[in-house]
Amino acid sequence: MNSSISSSEKSARNTSVRWLFLFFGSFLVLLVVFIAFNAFLLSRIKARFDVEERQLTAHKIFSPERYDVVASGSSRINFGIDPASMQPFLPGLRVHNCAMFGGAVNREILDYLEDRKIDWKAPGPKIVLLEFSPRAMFAFLRKNGSYRSMLSKSPDEIRNLLNYSADRRFSFGDLFLPVDRERWNMRRTPDLIAVPHCHVDTGWYEVVNISEDPREGIEKRLKNGKRDALHPERFDTKMSLDEILERTRKWCARGVLVFGVEPPIAPEVRQLEERLSRYDRADAVSRFEKAGGIFIPVTGEYRVTLGGSHLDSEEAKKFSVEVAKEIARHLPDAVRRAK
Repeated sequence: MNSSISSSEKSARNTSVRWLFLFFGSFLVLLVVFIAFNAFLLSRIKARFDVEERQLTAHKIFSPERYDVVASGSSRINFGIDPASMQPFLPGLRVHNCAMFGGAVNREILDYLEDRKIDWKAPGPKIVLLEFSPRAMFAFLRKNGSYRSMLSKSPDEIRNLLNYSADRRFSFGDLFLPVDRERWNMRRTPDLIAVPHCHVDTGWYEVVNISEDPREGIEKRLKNGKRDALHPERFDTKMSLDEILERTRKWCARGVLVFGVEPPIAPEVRQLEERLSRYDRADAVSRFEKAGGIFIPVTGEYRVTLGGSHLDSEEAKKFSVEVAKEIARHLPDAVRRAK
């Protein structure tokens, strides 16, 4: 009798253990499948964003449209200047954001603005807005990665990018989009911490739903700054600054209004960049104004994110309005010059 009960208990225990192992085994398999599927789906979403970023750059470079007001600089201008927000304050003028990822403000980009983007034939004022900050003058950014990468693409690749429709919902076909490895490696973070929307018509790279902790992003940037300090030559600004001043004199002589602005960034990041580059802001601004440029002092308060260096959608719109109002104050002078 006892032997029979003991045998039944053992059998029940063994059955329970088997079910327990089966349950946890199934749970682990489902968890692995779920993680793998999410990683795959996230990579496909990133791939679509990657294509849209390249499409935006392709339009900035190869689109035949020209403009009365062009803005250029690093990703801080790419994220931070919304031409649509500026338009109401600059009536009758066509505004475009020509900034690119990894871009500097140097002779190569100034030539691009002059040869491809400014509409010299149209009547009315011509206005150039440049990012006037050490970041946009760093020596290591002079290679203008996105710009040169796009110029190296084949005509078929460029044609496909120009015809790609970004203004649509995510579709099944997006699961099979290729990733541009060179562009992928240029990303500041491997994680999708912001959802971008590329405005091909205005050139604005809008970001929303930023999930980064601002403080954490700043701390990471400051930590990288210790490593950057070992290579001061990468952060030299002299060559780019000289090229900006030279072109400012030339453009102002042609009646162009050349504005310089330093996009809002975290104070700690500004101090770090000035220390790395030994940038003398007061001297640089003074030389810019003597060359004929107009420096726009930023007076508004802005919430910065993405390493303490960029503006999200709402902050970018506010910043664009402040910049446009300042430009508008000088429009009567521009009109008199144009006449």
